[in-house]
Amino acid sequence: MANILFTWERGMGMGHLLPHLNLIREFQSRQHRVLFAVRNRATAETILKPLGCSMVQAPKPGRRLSCSDRNLPLSNLPQMLYNVGFHDHHETASAVRAWQHLYKSFKPDLLVSDFSPTALLAAHGSDLPRVAFGLGYLFPPDEEPMPPMCPWAGSDPAKPRAYHERLLGAVNRVAALTGLPRVDRLTVLTQGDRNLISSVQELDSHPGRSASFCYHYDPATFPGGVNPVWPEGPGKKIFGYLRPSTHLLPLLKALQLRGCPTLIHAPGISMKLQKFFTSSGLQFAPQPLNMKLVRETCNLAVMDATSGSIGQMLWGGKPMLLLTGNIDQRINGRKVWESGTGLVWPPFSPDDGKSLADCLERMLSEPAWTARAEALSVRIRNSDSTVDRTCLVETLEHLTKAAN
Repeated sequence: MANILFTWERGMGMGHLLPHLNLIREFQSRQHRVLFAVRNRATAETILKPLGCSMVQAPKPGRRLSCSDRNLPLSNLPQMLYNVGFHDHHETASAVRAWQHLYKSFKPDLLVSDFSPTALLAAHGSDLPRVAFGLGYLFPPDEEPMPPMCPWAGSDPAKPRAYHERLLGAVNRVAALTGLPRVDRLTVLTQGDRNLISSVQELDSHPGRSASFCYHYDPATFPGGVNPVWPEGPGKKIFGYLRPSTHLLPLLKALQLRGCPTLIHAPGISMKLQKFFTSSGLQFAPQPLNMKLVRETCNLAVMDATSGSIGQMLWGGKPMLLLTGNIDQRINGRKVWESGTGLVWPPFSPDDGKSLADCLERMLSEPAWTARAEALSVRIRNSDSTVDRTCLVETLEHLTKAAN
């Protein structure tokens, strides 16, 4: 029996929990002891409690820089990591010490890190086997400097190197404070002995990976999600998964005017707004839905461009209209747009549509979107680039045995 420690330190939402559910079940079935250090216990309770998975609060990383101090827009991952905590080496050193204390108390035989750069840093120089898990853009190539996150947007070529060197200096100040070995490569914060990209190869931001990387997309759904009940009426069924944003109101207006049977799960959106837009053809689902049934029965998804939601729809072969705000949503949306399976708002091309209503009309009226989404789904399901879950667990078990 091995001790397996999962960690979630940065990022928001269920996308840092759901991809691990079936891995955790597999480890538990083999009598391993699993502990999950989570960023948000309230969110984690709903996901992990049904599994009987133990959890603890993850050490709090350094505070974020204020917006006025972040040198936005973002250029590369080192700039992002500096902005979200590594700029303060004293706070980051405290977080490193807290992770090291957890390692000493739990004595993990394997660390599975989901966007947990401080947790990976705390294990630097130790013999603890490490597996890094996340989206492709969180695993930039081991280059100096690390490349831009949005190369299509253009950037000052001098900035990535400046951000790279600034973060490396900050990390080594933390290393000096905590007794860690000197850090020569920033991949200490991003990569492990094995690296699992929680997506499909077609959506990877950096294709052409080395052998230490593999793809593991598992379309796990929210435990206990309710079955979708679609509104009556003619037209294609539209599923919405939306949170408050500047694009929300024009999208709801476009959906209301279009009149297709529409079912929306909208956490964080006021009941007053939901009531205003509710009609016989547009309904709001208060609880999370069974995404397997949703992707099987809807014709179009309109969503924030989160990786988990996109993965569900790609697996189901459904086209998407995506709203993007932060940089990870722009990266996710860009890959969907390039694959020809969806449109993105704000658009990447003026030819995509002058308004959200234009984009919605195109997605509903042009059959090519569905045809491309269905074809990509077939390729994903039949791809040999995605590692089988059982094979993956056996590989990870081998890491723990090799270390012992």
